[in-house]
Amino acid sequence: MASRSSDLSTLVQSLVDILGPYEEGLMVGERLHPDLANLRRAVSMSLAEAIYWIADGRHEQAAWRPDDARPGQG
Repeated sequence: MASRSSDLSTLVQSLVDILGPYEEGLMVGERLHPDLANLRRAVSMSLAEAIYWIADGRHEQAAWRPDDARPGQG
């Protein structure tokens, strides 16, 4: 499980590394083309979720499933 957790952390960190500069580019583009605002917001929210996931430290898949999908519940 620790290996999987480490792999997930690496994957999320890669997402942050990719989306960060993309978000910055969208901010610049949004000034010229305001219609990019929704795309920039979506990228920003994805980036924020990834950062929260890394900072929170909860890497178990069960923490991401709805309560009714967890074994022994519902």
